[in-house]
Amino acid sequence: MVDIQLPEELVGAVFNVVSKRRGVVTEQDPVLGTPFINVKAHLPVAESFGFNDALKAATGGRAFPQMVFDHWADFGGDPLDSKTKAAALVDQIRLRKGLKAGVPSLANFLDKL
Repeated sequence: MVDIQLPEELVGAVFNVVSKRRGVVTEQDPVLGTPFINVKAHLPVAESFGFNDALKAATGGRAFPQMVFDHWADFGGDPLDSKTKAAALVDQIRLRKGLKAGVPSLANFLDKL
């Protein structure tokens, strides 16, 4: 979850940065007695790296984000279908760990006498 405090005129820029990173804005509340707004959004952890820099660039450094882990969610997609993002993520992780790309077949795990 990302909690961002920012001036009212920069809300559009924050929505743009959050949506480009597969994020979803969940709340938008004014801070009483100030010209600021609090925006809360859910952002995937994989997309959160570099988020502060992107937000700083989009708002001229006038937005103040705080990130904290909030919940787990399904990634979606079938990791066995090579056309999905889930399969691309599995391949990326397997390559990073020094394994062959692609999910191995069941035959690789059966004992052979």
